[in-house]
Amino acid sequence: MDGEYFDNIKSISEYFKVSECAARYMYRIRMLGYPYKKSYHKNYIEWSVKLQNALVSADLIDDFNWGDLKNVSDINTLSDYGININIQPYTVLCNKTRNMPVKNNPINNEWTVVNKTKKREKKYIVKNLGFLV
Repeated sequence: MDGEYFDNIKSISEYFKVSECAARYMYRIRMLGYPYKKSYHKNYIEWSVKLQNALVSADLIDDFNWGDLKNVSDINTLSDYGININIQPYTVLCNKTRNMPVKNNPINNEWTVVNKTKKREKKYIVKNLGFLV
């Protein structure tokens, strides 16, 4: 796989603060929706904030196995873990509690500027991929 794919996965992971496995699944499922696929295509899925939030929430479940999910119908597996897509909020969720690697350099003022730029870059990438931010 090319570097752009890995950059996309990393951006999704860092923006939503989800694991790499969750980011890969979110990316794959997102590519099955509009505008990447049309409603008449096989495995088409309608992407929504609620679905996105359900996938972000699923990553907080310790024993959630992203590797077992293979098909669009696997989204129903979320209900087995107590996640109901229909009751998810309409506002975009990010996992604030997940411990993600963070650079710690409070002395260097340039780091803050670079950090803000990278954050905007990641938001741009995630938004261009069709994620709702």
